[in-house]
Amino acid sequence: MSARPLLILLLLLSGIAGSPAAERGAHPHDDEILAVVAGEPITVRALRAYAMSHPLVGAYLAVPGKGHLVLEDMIAMRLFLKEGQRVGIPRDPGMEDELYYHRVRLRLVPPCPDPDAETLHAFYERHKDRYSTPTYLRLRRIGIRTGDDLAARDRARKRLLEIRRRIQSGTLDFAEAAERWTEDVLGKGRGGDVGFVPFEDPDDPFLEQLLALKPGAVSEPVVQGDYVFIYQVTARRDPIPTPYAELDPEALHDDYLKGCYDERFLAKLAALKKRWKVEYRYEGVPYWPEDWERLRKH
Repeated sequence: MSARPLLILLLLLSGIAGSPAAERGAHPHDDEILAVVAGEPITVRALRAYAMSHPLVGAYLAVPGKGHLVLEDMIAMRLFLKEGQRVGIPRDPGMEDELYYHRVRLRLVPPCPDPDAETLHAFYERHKDRYSTPTYLRLRRIGIRTGDDLAARDRARKRLLEIRRRIQSGTLDFAEAAERWTEDVLGKGRGGDVGFVPFEDPDDPFLEQLLALKPGAVSEPVVQGDYVFIYQVTARRDPIPTPYAELDPEALHDDYLKGCYDERFLAKLAALKKRWKVEYRYEGVPYWPEDWERLRKH
C-alpha cells in the first residue's frame, strides 16, 4: 500500500508538486519566491531541482500539504552550510554541499551519550507508538484515471471535491458514489472498499494524511500514479504496544540515540533560523492553482 514509489515517479513527471496548472517544460511559478534565507531567495525552480536530487525527501513534494517538508530540508542545508563557514569548519577543495553539510552537522550537533536504564525506560514511555503493532484502517476509495495529463488531473480533482462535498453534507453515500463513478478496479463492485490496510511507515506522507482522518471522514483528493483518489476511513484498529520487558535492549538503545540526536538537531536548527533570519513568503508550499493566493503571506 506504500505510495512512495508512485510519489517519486509523479515528482519526476510533473514538476512542482505535480500542479495541474503547470505545463510540460514551463511552470508559471518557477520564479516565485517561497522563502528567503539570510537574504538569499529559494524559488520554486530551486526547490524542484533540490527535490529531484534528493528523492527520498523530494517525494513529499508530490503530496498536497507536504511540500513544506522538502522546503524545510533545503533550508536546513543552507543554514548549516552558512554556519559551518562562519565558525571556520574546514571544507575540502571541490567538496560537494551535501558532504560539507554532514560534516558541519556532526561538528555542531554531537551525538548523545549512552543512556542508562532509567533514561531508556523513560524514552519508551514517551514513544510507545514506536513499539506497537501498526494502526489498521479500513478504507473505501473513489479513483478517476487521468494518466499524467495535468489538465485532466485538475478536472478529476474538482469532480472528486464535489463528490466529497455531497458525501460530507449527507446527500450522497460514499459506497453508492464509488459504484457510480470510480474507475479503480480494486474497489469497483465493492462500494470502493479496499479492506484493512496496515500503516507501518510513519514517514510516508500519503499514509500520514489518512491516519489523521477519523472514521467516516473523507480525504482531500490525492494523486497516485495514473489516478486521483479520495479515501474514506470506515473503521480503525489502534496499535497494541509491546511490553517494555519484551523489547530488544540493543534496538531500544539505538532508537534512543537516534531520537535524542534528532531532538538536538531540531533545537540547533531553530537557533540557526534566528541567527540567519529565515523569512517565509507562503504558509507551506502551494500545490493546486488556487493555493498560490490562499497561502500567500500578506
